[in-house]
Amino acid sequence: MWSELQQSFDPSIVEDSDYLSLGFGSRAVQSKMLKSAPAHLVLAYLRAMPLALLLNPSAHKVLNLGLGGGVLHRYLRTQEFCRLDVTSIETNVQVIELARNRFGLSKSEAIVHADAEGFLRQDQDSYDIVFCDLCTDQGMPGCMRQESFYRHCRKRLLRGGIMAVNLLSDDKEELLPILLSMRRHLPSGYLLPIRGHGNTLVFAGYSPLRDVATLRGSANSASDELKLDLGEAVDSLVALPPSPDPGQAKAARCILDSNLPGR
Repeated sequence: MWSELQQSFDPSIVEDSDYLSLGFGSRAVQSKMLKSAPAHLVLAYLRAMPLALLLNPSAHKVLNLGLGGGVLHRYLRTQEFCRLDVTSIETNVQVIELARNRFGLSKSEAIVHADAEGFLRQDQDSYDIVFCDLCTDQGMPGCMRQESFYRHCRKRLLRGGIMAVNLLSDDKEELLPILLSMRRHLPSGYLLPIRGHGNTLVFAGYSPLRDVATLRGSANSASDELKLDLGEAVDSLVALPPSPDPGQAKAARCILDSNLPGR
């Protein structure tokens, strides 16, 4: 059984003259690197993930769940204006080897070979931002559908901390129970559909988040430093209803109905 499980999670590499990509089985590309500019974020959802830096502009200590090709890890580490201390967690040793040997991630970078859920249960550190971009050949791992996963994430966040989650779905029925589980522990949040790509990002915290007007100003002033124009992403943010309350499920469903393709 173990050998079959390992084989089903074997990563694959696709390379051309400009790009190096990593994926699992028949799933869409999970990491894509521009070889001439390795710190450049290529995939649409990844280009929006740094919104977390605007939501918590004083962030220093970052946990990244899911290494992939190390593209987000490298991008965060090259942000000179905020000098981020980044630790990435990856359960697949082959992915770690590829990130280092094919994607060129330095062996000095803090990479932990561990299951994300198990790491969260045992870790004693606290973080300003937790990025979560977990992927298997079947899509999202089961832990991301469990309330306990978000409870452990909440425990690892410092005051004012932010969680940025890539949900590999735009299916309303699939997303609703995940959102409800997440927001029992992280009650403030924004939804960001990545239209045409099947990704839905959630930025969540247990303290009130910065408002869109403030974020818009921050996106304009930080675009050169971040090497990203996040203005369109900020304008596409959808505020999620306060949580918890008895009407949350109905309000969340209305937001999903209004902002995701029909399913």
